[in-house]
Amino acid sequence: MKKLFFFFIGIIIFFGFFDACKKSSLSTASTAEDYVERGMKHYKNNDDDKAIIDYNEAIRIDPNYAPAYINRGIVYFYGKSDINRAIADYDKAIIIQPDNSYPYYLRGIAYENIQNYENSFKDYNEAIRLAPDIARLYNARGLIFFKKGHYDEAISDFTEAIRMDEYNAEAYCNRGLAAYEKGDIDRAKANFSAALRVRYNYTRANELIAMIRQNSIIHAPYVPKTPEEFYSRALEFMQDDDYKKAIMDLTEVIRLQPDNADAYFNRALAHNGIGEEAIADFTKVIQLKPDYIKAYYYRGLAYATEGRKRNKKDEREELFSSAIFDLNMIIENDPDNALAYYHRGKVYQDIEVYNKAITDYTQAIQMDSKLIDVYLILGTLYYRMGNFDLAIETYEEALRIYPNSATAKQNLEIIKQEQRR
Repeated sequence: MKKLFFFFIGIIIFFGFFDACKKSSLSTASTAEDYVERGMKHYKNNDDDKAIIDYNEAIRIDPNYAPAYINRGIVYFYGKSDINRAIADYDKAIIIQPDNSYPYYLRGIAYENIQNYENSFKDYNEAIRLAPDIARLYNARGLIFFKKGHYDEAISDFTEAIRMDEYNAEAYCNRGLAAYEKGDIDRAKANFSAALRVRYNYTRANELIAMIRQNSIIHAPYVPKTPEEFYSRALEFMQDDDYKKAIMDLTEVIRLQPDNADAYFNRALAHNGIGEEAIADFTKVIQLKPDYIKAYYYRGLAYATEGRKRNKKDEREELFSSAIFDLNMIIENDPDNALAYYHRGKVYQDIEVYNKAITDYTQAIQMDSKLIDVYLILGTLYYRMGNFDLAIETYEEALRIYPNSATAKQNLEIIKQEQRR
């Protein structure tokens, strides 16, 4: 589904509503709160199916636990594009917590997405009644007024959002658009300029100002049309850690410009740089631009991560071999890249070629002595190989650089105790 979201939606935080939840250990999930917390982490890691499984379990344990329905609704809406299920979950949350503004707000977004502006307007009104001090609610309702052509009411809501949050660049842009529709060009320009003051080099504001200058301003809240506009917005989404929306925009760039290597590269990064989708995108980058060296580095890391997930020996070996090939390419082109040696060392350690792992780890810390993790790994390797003297020397060097490293202190003490036996 091609989502018709506007900029106010960008403020939805991946974790959603969770005020009622307590912190708990994710490794021993047993309560509804535990499962919701773990589900949120799955969702942040783009694993929608596992998130839904955890939310389902939370609901099974406690059918009246509203955060489970709220967060499952978020996954259905943003992850699965299943608006009907999302609305059903928000409905349930509202029944359980009728005084909570958040599910009304989310349901309003869902209704707006299917152009049911009447129900969306009602939900935003109720959310504002329950939480009159939240700026994003006024920005959301203002957009409904805008779409209905009620520009004065829209301006009033956008102004209220700005009063509550003077750094709300989206509200300035939306108020500028409403002013433009009323024919007030100067006020529109003033609002777009204000957006730039509170959010440096804000792409949307720059584009609106340029469009005014060209007398070709769009008459609706910003929706990109060209590959360049989609790409620019995708980078903004990535800066805001909104990777799902970034992937959608970058996919549209690729549809319009199938040879755009930068779009493939950033889409891979938006996939957290791991997984088969990311590997496929990094590979496409290399096919399009064989000298795109960064793609080899990140693809190497992705291969290594996938290799560690596999149980079959032949699959692991193939993926680790591919990782070493890519990291070799980086080292050949950038022989001073300490992280490339570090990650290649980790792969050699994975395949139990310890002499090469030690060589690479040693090279990494010679280039960058601040890589504390490398000292700890190297010390552990020496210890496991029975070379206590080198292990002690490595941990002592780590403590010289990082005197407060509890791990180095603990491991050093363990080795010295063994030596005294």
